[in-house]
Amino acid sequence: MVLHVEDVAPLLIEAVPTFGPLVDHLYAPGRHLPHKPGDGWDAVGFAHHLADLLAAGDSARFPAAFAAIERLLREGDDEVLRTYRLFFFLQLRLRARDRFVEPERFEQWLSPTARAAWADAVKADEDIQRMAHGRHSFARAD
Repeated sequence: MVLHVEDVAPLLIEAVPTFGPLVDHLYAPGRHLPHKPGDGWDAVGFAHHLADLLAAGDSARFPAAFAAIERLLREGDDEVLRTYRLFFFLQLRLRARDRFVEPERFEQWLSPTARAAWADAVKADEDIQRMAHGRHSFARAD
């Protein structure tokens, strides 16, 4: 079965029910600018939620959470993969650091497929950190 953007939030909520209220808030029609499936905010929200849970010492649903991410990586259509292959894992790393959690603590729950995506996010994160500290630039030297 191919998973589409409309399938993502229900899958993530099934894995981590405490994510449901955040999804309801993100997609609430009464919001000034409601988000919609496929705009990336479900990935940001889920990454932040998992980092917040780990910071609070609550990892009970992490096997289910990362099984859902694995399923997105294996069965997601191109749009799902664009969001969850790199963006989700990069957001997870960034939010973990914001919450004073070592991002590597998530590695114990990663499957081989997720580990490959995680490695890409680690490289992107390192590039961002180098640029932020002025040690690298994409600007061309003439």
